[in-house]
Amino acid sequence: YVELSRGPEAEEELKRAREFGIRPEAIKVALGNALLLQRNYRRVLDEIKPGSESSQPKMARILEIQARAQLGLAKRKEGCALFDESLKKDANHIPAHWGLALCDVYSQKPDDARARLEQALKIDAKNTRTWTHLGDLERGADRLEAAARAYSSALQHRPEHVDAILGRAAVRLQEKNWKEAEKDIDQALLLAKGYPRAIYLRGALAYGQGKYPEAKTLFETALNANPNLSPALLWLGFAEYALQNFETSATHLSQFLTRHPNATRVHALLALVRARSGGTPPVSATAPA
Repeated sequence: YVELSRGPEAEEELKRAREFGIRPEAIKVALGNALLLQRNYRRVLDEIKPGSESSQPKMARILEIQARAQLGLAKRKEGCALFDESLKKDANHIPAHWGLALCDVYSQKPDDARARLEQALKIDAKNTRTWTHLGDLERGADRLEAAARAYSSALQHRPEHVDAILGRAAVRLQEKNWKEAEKDIDQALLLAKGYPRAIYLRGALAYGQGKYPEAKTLFETALNANPNLSPALLWLGFAEYALQNFETSATHLSQFLTRHPNATRVHALLALVRARSGGTPPVSATAPA
């Protein structure tokens, strides 16, 4: 369930495990991940803490989970410091390297982020998630060939890894390779039915093909499943604009900017939307996230 981003189901199974006699210490890390998936960041910080029974590696994992909770609360300084603390407990804890790479991205240091992920690959060259994170980094920098190679490396080690499949789908969408993108999205939905990110990317595919009503419905479905999926909110604003529903488009774009106030291009788009009275061509498709 954690692997499929189904936090509530994961938490329920862990509660059952505890009822059957599993010690709380044994499920602490898994529960922390389940709570993170539900964005219960305060509960993570209140309930998932190192204890007297926690080994050094376990402490590293707990600190890394707490770091992600701090990031979820928009406390980047505190979160990044905890990733550092995690690595002091266990220098080979790969998720802490992922976290520090994200901190480098926040600090606009993509080369440092890339170096951190490459360091993680030296620890485990077959780690699918590290390859996927590297693909995401390269895609964010519009290095599409490098991104595709990273996702392919991830899938070579684990063909059913949904996020790597969807990362490759996003690259293919950016390349306007609709047919191959659709294959990847179909495969992801077969592996993880109802996965919000896959539904969102299917919406991006429909949008790229000019099927704006279908895209709108898919973005709404993705947001109903995960209201915090910001890219789907942004693209819903695009779809409403394409359908000349300017007031609704402005509402969605404003909601996106509340979450991402530094998105300067979206500010410009919102100003344009508010100035429109109809009869304009749709927004050109941009890179999906």
